[in-house]
Formats: sequence, C-alpha cells, structure tokens
Amino acid sequence: MPNFLPRACEERGGCPNRALPGRRKCSIHDDSRERDNLRRRDDPTKSKYNSAAWRRTSDTVRKHNPMCQKLDEHRQQCRYPATLVHHVHGSMTRPDLFYAIYDTEGRSNLVALCLHCHPPTEGTEDWQEGRDFVRTAYRMAMLG
Repeated sequence: MPNFLPRACEERGGCPNRALPGRRKCSIHDDSRERDNLRRRDDPTKSKYNSAAWRRTSDTVRKHNPMCQKLDEHRQQCRYPATLVHHVHGSMTRPDLFYAIYDTEGRSNLVALCLHCHPPTEGTEDWQEGRDFVRTAYRMAMLG
C-alpha cells in the first residue's frame, strides 16, 4: 500500500485543512464522489448515454464536425479536435431532445466540443449559434 504524504487542500480560496490520503482536497471539500453519485441516481437519462443509439448519434455529430465548435470572445473557433458531444438543452431539462441534433426551432442542440471547452453544467440554454459556437453541420444521406 503506498504511503501518501500529507498535502494542503487544493480548494479555491485556500483551505487550511489537509487533503485526504491520495486525494487533492480535505474531507469538507471532497464531495465530488457524492455529487456524482447523486447525479447518477437522479438522472433518468443516464442509461441513454450508454446506448448504441447515443454512440451512433455522437459519432455522427463528431464525424460531421471534427473540430471543436466553441467560439471564443473574438468569435474565433477553437482549433482542437472534438472529442465529445454536448447538449445545449440539458438532457434532464429536455429529455425529448436527447438524440436531436437540432431543437424544435431548428437551432443546434448537439455541439461537438473538445474536453477543454466542455462546460461543467448540464445544459447551456444561454448559448447562441454564431456567438458561442458555430452551427452544427449535419447532412442526411440521400436514400435511393
């Protein structure tokens, strides 16, 4: 079993307590595991993220949008490759749009992002195409 040296809690603002062994934060601030467990328990769409339908949808969005779609404050597109797909309308607030590339008004709902640009929030309803991200490209295959 490895021995961990005591280290200072890495909570923002400076916490005088020591971090838990093998952790970065003290027992007061190390609530990430509990928060994740609560989110998983309360999220009715969690199982959808493990479905084949979501993997196909996510792969399709990233295939058509290989670069991160996030725009910076100067409206320059991020230059990193997209590694995940973000819901503009959160999956808990709008479960009907979970697999929808565009929302009911034709605006992008699924946005391909790099890990750095992905927000920590569930949804980002305040994001707007052209201001916060470029429109999601998607072209359906023609049949026949």
